[in-house]
Amino acid sequence: MTAAHAQPLRCPGCAATPEQAAHHDRLLRVDVDPGQLLALFEMAVTWYELDYSRCDVLALRTGPASPSGTAGPTRSGPRRRSRWPWTSSAGRRAHRSSRRPCWPPCSNSSAGDPDPIRTYRIVDAVMQDGLMPGFLELPDRPAKPRRIGLTHVLDPGAGRAATVDLLDSAAAHIDIWKVGWGTAYVDTALPAKLAMLATHGVASCLGGTLLEIAWAQGRATACLDWAEAAGFSHVEVSRGTVEMELRAKRELIRTAARRGFTVLAEVGSKAPGEQHAARQWPAECRADLEAGAALVVTEGRQSGTVGTFDAAGRVRPDVVEAVVATVGVERVLFEAPRADQQAWFIRRFGPAVNLGNVALADVLSVETLRLGLRSDTAAVPPRDRTGSESA
Repeated sequence: MTAAHAQPLRCPGCAATPEQAAHHDRLLRVDVDPGQLLALFEMAVTWYELDYSRCDVLALRTGPASPSGTAGPTRSGPRRRSRWPWTSSAGRRAHRSSRRPCWPPCSNSSAGDPDPIRTYRIVDAVMQDGLMPGFLELPDRPAKPRRIGLTHVLDPGAGRAATVDLLDSAAAHIDIWKVGWGTAYVDTALPAKLAMLATHGVASCLGGTLLEIAWAQGRATACLDWAEAAGFSHVEVSRGTVEMELRAKRELIRTAARRGFTVLAEVGSKAPGEQHAARQWPAECRADLEAGAALVVTEGRQSGTVGTFDAAGRVRPDVVEAVVATVGVERVLFEAPRADQQAWFIRRFGPAVNLGNVALADVLSVETLRLGLRSDTAAVPPRDRTGSESA
């Protein structure tokens, strides 16, 4: 986008101090200069760590150029309350005193989207936050970052645009994003996706299959070196694909944890019909946590027909209860890719249960299950005989 394609934001009466003038002007240039936009994101600002809750947002005016060369559609309106962040404590103080911020950073900009209409549609959606419904009594859900009630998604190789769209609508409901199998090794969009995840406060996890294969080839250290350089915050350590002794698995957990990764240790085989899981998994889970894992993951695969489940996808309650009795439900992430499986765990352990291998398309669906907004988990209060709502 160039100046010919959009009008800069108007900033009447802004009281930015002289010390903030350069920063102030830079934020205005972001509206018309994609280079400035990229430079802003290279500052590695994490919007969720900042507070912009006391500021008003001025009406925005923008639009693509029309064929005649004149400015395209514009949009304006009254000031709205916003929770947009600012980029420094000094900046927050200056602009809180003026109460006229110049630019609400767009969460979609990390994807390099130059379309002002799309950009401001996203901004407007967040600015309309106060219009979200609040008339139902729903279970409490802790805000991110949270330690329980985690939603862990499985990325089978989603493209950059699909990642942007999902994060725009559902980042608040995603805690861990696992790049599944070995797709991280061949996904050319991976650097951009990892940057987007960091911007949206979503942890990135390297799938265990790639680390298993690297270990089998004697390249586990090189794999962890690469994962660290790429920007993964979590790694999964498993032994469901290659033959690996428990001692070697625990050493791999310790190595990854010492390097600063949050380790998810998976138990179970990827082959169907695993026997004696109820007897063997609890001890493995306890030892994995003692070795430094943050969570243990019960195998379910993308199909939901192995490990924790039988060949028909039904939960194996004896396996689940044995693991929970040993390490506690809050330390377990249950891979549960199917809606009926997710509902079973929520009915058994409540909305704060940790669920994994959720399909990208099912994130909001899982959240409605947690909140009782689907018939599978809804708890509807009774009505009196006249049909009116009971108190």
